Amino acid sequence: MYPLTERPGEYVLPHLLEKALHTATNDVPEDHPLPFEYLGPDDVGTCLHDVLTELVERDVSESTLRSRGDVVREVFDETLYDIVPDVDDTERQALFRFFDQEVLDDFVASDLWNLIQDAEAVTVEKSVDGLSTVGDVELEIHGAADFVVETGDGDRHVAEVKISLTPFTVKTRRPYEIQVSTYAYLFEQQQTAARRVRRSVETFGAERETITSSWPPSIIERRLSR
Repeated sequence: MYPLTERPGEYVLPHLLEKALHTATNDVPEDHPLPFEYLGPDDVGTCLHDVLTELVERDVSESTLRSRGDVVREVFDETLYDIVPDVDDTERQALFRFFDQEVLDDFVASDLWNLIQDAEAVTVEKSVDGLSTVGDVELEIHGAADFVVETGDGDRHVAEVKISLTPFTVKTRRPYEIQVSTYAYLFEQQQTAARRVRRSVETFGAERETITSSWPPSIIERRLSR
């Protein structure tokens, strides 16, 4: 949504052709510890993101994650093979070290992990679909939230996980804030009871940050009206 509403003249045609809309991100520095021979930065982000969601999906315990039990490496290897099956061992080991040293401990220490542990229910990669009417135009919105956590008090927390290879900037943060706020907006549209929908973007890797957003629904509606 962000690129399409920020610069429609540039992105409308790719959107109609069902091409992925990528916004500019920070360049990865040449001295980055990952070699990027077989995997590009997008592949790295996808792989490590999917490893985290799969570990939660399998309900792997905190003690197993902290001790780097066999299932951690098993999930990593399976996920990497699905994305780039012929990656060489040097790059595989470098990527696992980055995951081990820069991602996993921060994930287990995060408030998101605590929420997941105390939740009534957790859904991974949950489809988030809905309709919104702007003027006389009905718009379909389709997405998938990384984690949807149902809390014991009846509230809901929607979280998007991003793997950072460089520090985030305002420019790179804003699309993710729009993304998670849109999911919260859709959930709020669907709910009959007055339940709160919290939202956050969680970054792991080169930078650890929890980005919260309390933008009102009018922000999303204004974006949709564009």
